[in-house]
Amino acid sequence: MTSANCEFEALLSEARKFPGAALGALFDRYRNLLKMLVRAQLRGPIQTRIDASDLVQDTLVQAVQGFGRFQGQSEAELVAWLRAILAYQLASLYRHHHAAKRSLDLERRLDHELHQSSVAMQASLGYGTSPSRVVEGEEQLLALAEAIESLPEHYRAVIV
Repeated sequence: MTSANCEFEALLSEARKFPGAALGALFDRYRNLLKMLVRAQLRGPIQTRIDASDLVQDTLVQAVQGFGRFQGQSEAELVAWLRAILAYQLASLYRHHHAAKRSLDLERRLDHELHQSSVAMQASLGYGTSPSRVVEGEEQLLALAEAIESLPEHYRAVIV
């Protein structure tokens, strides 16, 4: 078990017992990954009107409010859960800007696209499907998101 995996398990356990600061620290690990996924999904004129950080913040607020319903045990399950919340937030955003009614198809499509973005990023890092390789891939993906977030905006835009 890697140190990052041990850290995740400790944070998850602490967040379930005492949600306060531990929950913030747990979700903070995924902030840059979520930003990277948002930037990859925003298209068209809406891209200039929406700040990825605001959308991620809304997603994390929803995650904090709904954390009691999260039943997963692994980091992959938590990331998938956060992606689903993000997909809902993105769908709401598109509905609001396009004055469309709620569409489960839109939410499913966005959730699928977010998942595909994550898979593609992991695949580009050259990781396979064994459990240990998946964990390594997730750790590398989080490190990649941190590195991309530290770049100036115009460099991030080119990479995304």
